[in-house]
Amino acid sequence: AIFDHFNCKGPYHVGSGRTKRVLAQDFENSCESPAYEAIDGYVKLMLFVYVVGFPAAALVALGWNRRATHGLTRAELAEKDGALTALTRRYTPQFWWFEVINVATRLIYSGLGVFFFPEQSILRVTLSLVTVSANMLFCAKYRPVAKLSMDRATTAMNGICWGVVVMAILSWAEASEDVQVAYSSVVTLFFVVSCAVMYRIKRKEPEYALVALISARQPFDEDEFRAVDAHGTGSYLRDAVASAARDI
Repeated sequence: AIFDHFNCKGPYHVGSGRTKRVLAQDFENSCESPAYEAIDGYVKLMLFVYVVGFPAAALVALGWNRRATHGLTRAELAEKDGALTALTRRYTPQFWWFEVINVATRLIYSGLGVFFFPEQSILRVTLSLVTVSANMLFCAKYRPVAKLSMDRATTAMNGICWGVVVMAILSWAEASEDVQVAYSSVVTLFFVVSCAVMYRIKRKEPEYALVALISARQPFDEDEFRAVDAHGTGSYLRDAVASAARDI
């Protein structure tokens, strides 16, 4: 909603040689009124705090932990990171910073482009397409996501985002209704197939197989448990152990 503040339309002629720019979400609100200008500085400040300030602060804190605690195991580093572990657990150690890139990609995709191109919708769509494409290419080459299922899920979601952006371009270019319906059907089918493939991959990962054995109170290999736990990207395995221990 904060991005809507910058999405103005116009100028429109309102008589006597005067023009007026209005909010796209509400044509009764002028982008040149004293009320709009009074809130403009506050909105820009909050946008900077949330879009730049918070991610930058998290990045600095995580980077400092890795410089000051070099040589710690993944579990020890996660304890040091505290709540910020949620930003790193999905990724391989060398790409601990990649969640910030994903956040930026999602912000641009969800409307940040209106801050840079408030009146050029095609440029906002182009920015989204370039950003999502760059994210896809980087993930395809370097594989920053640790777990196979999450890596495939990230690729699939980026593909869907890319498809939606192309759909917006078709709409902007006034493609025929048949073309738009056909393309949207392809994107929806891709989403359904991706979910099915992700579920199949997920079921084959050692972490989930171990959780199934623990939940069923079946014996499991201790060495495999230690290996998976040492390289795990979340608390799923330990949560299963804690849950089983409570039920005993």
